[in-house]
Amino acid sequence: MNNQITQLKTMSRAVTSAYDRHLDSSAHANIDLKRVALPKQIKEAVFNIANKCGAVYYGSLVVSSQIDTRRTYDLDFYLPKNKIYPFLELLNRLYANRLTYRRNQYGMIKILIDGMDIADVGTLENLVKINGRYVLTKNPLRTTTDNKPFIKNMQTLEFEHQRSLNANAFDIKDNPARLPKDAYTVGAINRDLLQKLFAEYRKKPTPQLKNTINQLARAIILYSTSPKIKNLRIAFEKELIKSGMVKVRFYSAGQNAQLATLKAKLRSKSFDVTKDATAIKAFEPVPIKTSKKSNNTRIKPKKRIVRKPAKKDAVLFGGGGGILW
Repeated sequence: MNNQITQLKTMSRAVTSAYDRHLDSSAHANIDLKRVALPKQIKEAVFNIANKCGAVYYGSLVVSSQIDTRRTYDLDFYLPKNKIYPFLELLNRLYANRLTYRRNQYGMIKILIDGMDIADVGTLENLVKINGRYVLTKNPLRTTTDNKPFIKNMQTLEFEHQRSLNANAFDIKDNPARLPKDAYTVGAINRDLLQKLFAEYRKKPTPQLKNTINQLARAIILYSTSPKIKNLRIAFEKELIKSGMVKVRFYSAGQNAQLATLKAKLRSKSFDVTKDATAIKAFEPVPIKTSKKSNNTRIKPKKRIVRKPAKKDAVLFGGGGGILW
């Protein structure tokens, strides 16, 4: 476990260097509703109301919006504490008894409309800067980054990358049930980032960029090829493929063999990934030719009691995902 945590910390430092020195973080702050497997009218209405209330997005919504590899089932976002009740009231005016909501096991508010999971909403603590770094939330899942995490109330992929890395660390220690999803997610972002860095290196090779690529590649390979992480990712990917939520494959037998070969080469500290023309192939996604399209069908939950906003309720909803160091 300690080795895995160390590898995640190494990745976090390399990710900071990659975005700060070699990529434009502000270019990776889109939200693409086409990637959300929900009815168009509902997702657009919730999205617009959330934006009016100052939503900041997180999770697989951010990843799927900016990495063309998968779709997501719902909208994930934070709201300021004083905007929680206005948001719920606006939704209630629009959907009335079609709307239900409850807190889930992670302290988030789960929004349901017509029995469908629509959104997970967390409380946005004030963004503060501590020792030159931006810090979001004061809970144990706090997230930090060197670069400004929000662009026009969206969220940069860099910030979500750091959040995912540290969600993995938290899962390994305290929340193994979430590890398959979080490990898969950070694997997708890692691969995307390495391909972008390789592309930059081909255009303008520098010693600094070469060092960042090698540092990141080593940490990714060591973490990805550990039996526990590899098997969890493979199992989760199979479920995504079965549901039609992904259109590429990361963990086929051939791809895993490429990673194992690269790991053997990386045992030599003098090995330079940037000089191996086949290295990048180990990180390239493979299109799924026979993938089925999602039909957006959901299993209807048991009848729920409609709970409408009550001013006397304490707003104690926690944020989700983040950094542990």
